[in-house]
This record gives sequence, C-alpha cells and structure tokens, in this order.
Amino acid sequence: MNLAHLHLLLNHFPIIGTLIGIGFMGYAYFRKDDKIGNAAHVLFIVMALITIPVFYTGAPAEHLLEDIVPNISHETIHDHEEAADFSFYAMLLLGGLSFFSLWKKRNNRTWNMIVLIGAIAVFGLMARVGYLGGQIQHAEIKAAETSISK
Repeated sequence: MNLAHLHLLLNHFPIIGTLIGIGFMGYAYFRKDDKIGNAAHVLFIVMALITIPVFYTGAPAEHLLEDIVPNISHETIHDHEEAADFSFYAMLLLGGLSFFSLWKKRNNRTWNMIVLIGAIAVFGLMARVGYLGGQIQHAEIKAAETSISK
C-alpha cells in the first residue's frame, strides 16, 4: 500500500461521516438528547482527524497518478486540489468547534444548531471535493455529465 492507496481508502470517511454526524446532531437538537449530541461532536472530531491524512496524502497521490496515467487532466486535478484546500480548513474548524463544545460542556440547543449548520456547510464542501476527485479518473462520471448536458 502506498500513499495514493491511503488517500483513496480514507477520502470517503469525511464525507459519509459528516453526513452521519448531521443526522445525529439533527436528532439530538430536535429531541433534546445530550448523549446523541455528544456522539455527534465526537464523530465530527474523528472526521476532522481523518481529514488530516486524507489532505496530506493528496499530493503524493497526484504525483503517482501523473507518472502512471498518460494525458491526465491537470485542470481537473487542480480544481480538486483547490476545493480540498478550503474544505480541509472548514473541517478542522468544525472539529475544533465540536472539541470546544465537549471540553467546555456547551451542549445546548443554540450551540448544537451552530455546529449543525456548520456541519451541513462542511458536508457540502466535502461532497464537492469528492465529486471533483471522482472526475479525475472515473470515466463514468464524465460520460454522465456529457449525456446530461446534451
């Protein structure tokens, strides 16, 4: 296993994990369930931590791909990389807010709503990063876009 494999293995976790955390936090908010809210905060922290190796294995994955795939779209890779930069820091901020919430025991409805809104935004950003990353090598995504735009 190399760093490109690790990148591909881990890159789905921040997307799916954040979506699950949104479900937990939404449930906790509407049911006023502090235990589920805490679980959501822990999940957001774990997703932020997983995002770190995903982010830092991106460049090695890019270099490996450029070496083995002829005519790779550098523009597509650049778009993915640019989206990943912003999303990475947004995910770290979400993890930091969740850590602060647990540390300071700020598991109230207002704070949980702030984290929930932030998590929805981060999910959107991460889903876009995943979509752009999928365009790098997945011909089926490009083919679907072409048929839809016609």
